[in-house]
Amino acid sequence: MDAKPANNDQKFHTLNFTFAEAPAASGTYQLVSMAEGAAGKQFTLSAGYGSIAEAGTPTGDSYVYVYFGDPVDVTVKVTNGKISVSIPEVNVKKVGTGPDVKLKASIKEL
Repeated sequence: MDAKPANNDQKFHTLNFTFAEAPAASGTYQLVSMAEGAAGKQFTLSAGYGSIAEAGTPTGDSYVYVYFGDPVDVTVKVTNGKISVSIPEVNVKKVGTGPDVKLKASIKEL
């Protein structure tokens, strides 16, 4: 599941949720570390960050962040085959050097 909002601010512009198994029903899933990988009702998260144009194209400096923390329970809702996910505030690590940042998100498949 990918999400890409369009704006002109320096913010997260892409969220990638990689589920081990596509959610078929609402329930509790676990956000797990990218280093461990996902199995069963688990998923990993990566995010793109930087300035983007209105068309959604990154401009200037862009960075990739990934979740490497402990497992976190996340409620995933499935309604009429569409998925919604609310991620509580978590720390994500920048790929390469640089500071970690906090991320909190609610994503709904349209």
